[in-house]
Amino acid sequence: MVHPKTLQQRMVAFLLLPVTLMLFAVGALGFVTMRQILLSQWKEATIGKLERAAHRVDMKLRQPKDLIQMYYGAAASPHGQVVQEWILGQIRELEGVADVRTTWLGEPAGNPSGIFCEPAILADPHGHGMGRPRRTVPCQLEITTPKYDSSTECEAVIVHSDLKAPDGRAMGKIEVFVRLDYLLMGVAPAQDVDGLRVYLLDDCGEVIFASQGERVGQVFSNGSLETATLEAASSSYHGTVLGEGRPPREVSGFYKLEEAPWTFVMVTPGRAVLGTLVTFRNSYLAVGGGIIILIVLMIRWIAGRTVTTIQEVSHAANRVARGDLDVMVRPANGGRDELSRLIQSFNSMVLQLKERLRLKEDVDLAQEVQQSLLPQSSPRVRGLDLAGKSDYCDETGGDYFDFIRPSGQDPHSIYVAVGDVVGHGLGAALLMTTVRALLRGRLAMPGDLTQVVTDVNRLLCQDMDRTVTFMTLFLARIDPVQGQIRWVRAGHDPALLYDPVADRYSELQGGGPALGIDKSIVYEEGILTGLREGQILVLGTDGIWESVNTAMEAFGKERLKEIVRRHRPLPASDLVRAVLSDLDAFRDGAGQTDDATIVVAKLVGGGSEAQPKQPARVEGS
Repeated sequence: MVHPKTLQQRMVAFLLLPVTLMLFAVGALGFVTMRQILLSQWKEATIGKLERAAHRVDMKLRQPKDLIQMYYGAAASPHGQVVQEWILGQIRELEGVADVRTTWLGEPAGNPSGIFCEPAILADPHGHGMGRPRRTVPCQLEITTPKYDSSTECEAVIVHSDLKAPDGRAMGKIEVFVRLDYLLMGVAPAQDVDGLRVYLLDDCGEVIFASQGERVGQVFSNGSLETATLEAASSSYHGTVLGEGRPPREVSGFYKLEEAPWTFVMVTPGRAVLGTLVTFRNSYLAVGGGIIILIVLMIRWIAGRTVTTIQEVSHAANRVARGDLDVMVRPANGGRDELSRLIQSFNSMVLQLKERLRLKEDVDLAQEVQQSLLPQSSPRVRGLDLAGKSDYCDETGGDYFDFIRPSGQDPHSIYVAVGDVVGHGLGAALLMTTVRALLRGRLAMPGDLTQVVTDVNRLLCQDMDRTVTFMTLFLARIDPVQGQIRWVRAGHDPALLYDPVADRYSELQGGGPALGIDKSIVYEEGILTGLREGQILVLGTDGIWESVNTAMEAFGKERLKEIVRRHRPLPASDLVRAVLSDLDAFRDGAGQTDDATIVVAKLVGGGSEAQPKQPARVEGS
């Protein structure tokens, strides 16, 4: 099977070829329909002519036949013989009647004409005689084929019937001689068609009359058309027959008479009948073929221009795909049609693509800058194993984590910060970097955590008073040597502290709204002492526990706790990887809709019994 590969080939295979075939099919159907209409009209006209001719002959034969039937009925009347004689006189006076003869059995041979006879004396069953007219019963009327009658000196058709008594005895017969020329007067159509012939045939197929005077007395069956016409006439009342050839050399029509066993046949040359069809066919093919060719050429020209323009757009698109964004396509027709508007849209798309590419480069640069602002490695702090990672759903994000060493000579503690900007993307990344800068700058100056977070919030509110965005923050200072942790919560979820010895979680609570909402807020600091070796501090953003899978089931904090419990012997970096790996498996193909950040601080040094200044809420787990 052929599969067109190019647009040009598909246009020929799926457009030009089907349209051409459809046009030719419609043209052929129209020609056949018109041919049938013209042929049907000719058949109706031919049958109509023959019907009129047969009707004229039937009317001329019906008059004597009706009077003969009246003659039968007159015998029963009181003056039957007189009435019969009057009826015979009426028959003789009919136009075209050459003679009327009645013959009675037992009449003297000297009766000159046999028309008028004395009434016979019929004996009744008792032997008494009585004088009355001869009573006859209706008998079948018959019509003979034309023949020459010497007494009338003309060619006539005889309408005759037997005369029988009521008991069935033959009494005689009645004959009416009707001139053939009178019967056929006006039945032959005008010879306006060269070669037109009209025949009158009897029931045996013998020619009674021929319009051109030939073949009279012969059988109408010396050709295939004649034979076919006789066969059709034997089974149908009227019809037409087409002869051999295309168009047929001759065509014929026939119609049967009602009053006589005769059939009118009209034979016409095929060129006279179908000449109009042949002329119509030739003109139709010439004009229709020319129109089809013109339509196909117009389609080819218009489609060719369209294909050429599409090819130009295709080549330009290939250049764009290879990185050439300086390509432009000239619109066709001055931008007045859909294809020109397509080209304009393509050129606009290329310009926007250049802008998007430039923006993509900027975003990539912003991503690179933001990633460089996050800790690239965990700092070394005695008694602590630190690890953290942010997994952004876009190129840039609003999650933030940081490990910051205190200023001065305090190498035994570390600041751990985790933040989450509402939303994600470039705007969140800008706010995240701003908070990072403010936080690092403020931690370089003296002050406790309360002062640090309060000052950062106040400075941030001065810049964010015209926006509705904000950022949550959890800032903790861990001193493994002293076994102590201090923290401030600014709208962020509480940190989780897991004690593997007691197998119990506690939350580092504390109040305070997110940063950037209210500049008058003073945040509170929480303190927990007595940290022990093996305890694990877990900080994260809601992108972890609020992640959902394809069944719209949330990951939840319980799963996070269970992962930490199950992997508690592992280093902090392995714990971080385990959490993110299980989170990805939980999504099971569902897209990531929010940034996810996890920070783990595992105590690897000793400490004292926990004595919290601000108690943490303890959860059994």
